Amino acid sequence: MRLATWAALTVLLSGCSWAQDGRSHHVEVDLEAEDGTLHFDGYLCRSSPLWKEGIPEIYGTITSDRAIWRSVGVLATLNRANGTTLDRRFIVRSGLVPWKSAPVLVTVISDIASQGPGCDIASSNFELLYAISEASVARDATEKAAEDKRQRAEEAAEEKRRRAEEAAKANAAKKKAADDAAHESARLAKFPVLHSGLRSAFLGADKKCAEQFQQALAMDGLEKRKRITDLVSYNCGVVVDDAVHVALLGAPVGGYRLVSVEEGRDRFTHGWVPESWLK
Repeated sequence: MRLATWAALTVLLSGCSWAQDGRSHHVEVDLEAEDGTLHFDGYLCRSSPLWKEGIPEIYGTITSDRAIWRSVGVLATLNRANGTTLDRRFIVRSGLVPWKSAPVLVTVISDIASQGPGCDIASSNFELLYAISEASVARDATEKAAEDKRQRAEEAAEEKRRRAEEAAKANAAKKKAADDAAHESARLAKFPVLHSGLRSAFLGADKKCAEQFQQALAMDGLEKRKRITDLVSYNCGVVVDDAVHVALLGAPVGGYRLVSVEEGRDRFTHGWVPESWLK
């Protein structure tokens, strides 16, 4: 909706003589809107059986040359001879059916005790606050459609940017994972692999424990299992995954080597193993 800011200063076209229907202070004013001119023809005062001076009241008709208007807002200011003013905002027909002419009847006095009756009106001013027409409604609809389209385009662009950013992050993470895997593979390739020939390998706490484990492997049945269990429970060594890369710590001693696991859940676990397990 486009607001009209043009104001028309009106002068009284007749004095205080009472016209038909007991009304006086005739005025006419043109209110210019974007889509046309609205003409008000009416009166500012009516007679009253209670106050011989009359009561300020805006009465008349707003007309146009075309039936295009839906709603009009007006600010009326009545300037009294004693220097006081009476302001009243009013709306002329607000609805969906366009009109060409509309009646106006507006009570100006809101508090008779403080404002007092009397039609000692020296001049008046009418300001068009807004005017909604068929054309302005169409313009607003077009502007809203354009704004909605722009907003949808911005949202789509933002979603595209967000997805591209997420894809870039995913690709970067994937590349990093691949680089890390390649780096880890290259690092592990420098180390020998522990092959005990079993599902798990035993790392002795010292060379003697490693030798005792080899002796346990030579046993049979329950005696073998009990001996291995005892070695682990007495902290003579730990059981780790087999077929893992290990780093060699120091020189071999009597066919055994101190090693440290370099991968998997047992990484950094170290102990003694037979040199024959290192491939």
